[in-house]
Amino acid sequence: MVPRFPNFFMLYGPNTNALPLPAYFEARARFVARAIARLDARRRTVEVSPQYFTALNAWLYRRLSGRVWAQTRSYYRTDSGRVVSNWPGTATSYLLASRILHHFALRYS
Repeated sequence: MVPRFPNFFMLYGPNTNALPLPAYFEARARFVARAIARLDARRRTVEVSPQYFTALNAWLYRRLSGRVWAQTRSYYRTDSGRVVSNWPGTATSYLLASRILHHFALRYS
């Protein structure tokens, strides 16, 4: 999700490439389904809070900057050197984040 783009979900990328891919796909699908299920006549839009978006990206940058992906020339990183494809943690950390963060990071209006 991207701030100021309500009801917009990305199911693959950025920073979502990791193994086992089916578990990541399922976690993202559950995240989206939960967010959509909370929409009703009063709450018609959902978007990620800019505060949480910025904090997650800062955390991702810190975690990924020391990894081998940041040291090589490949499709993993942009021209600026930022790694944009891989998740820096374990599958368990991703699954937990996808279950917990929607309670804090999403704004409904």
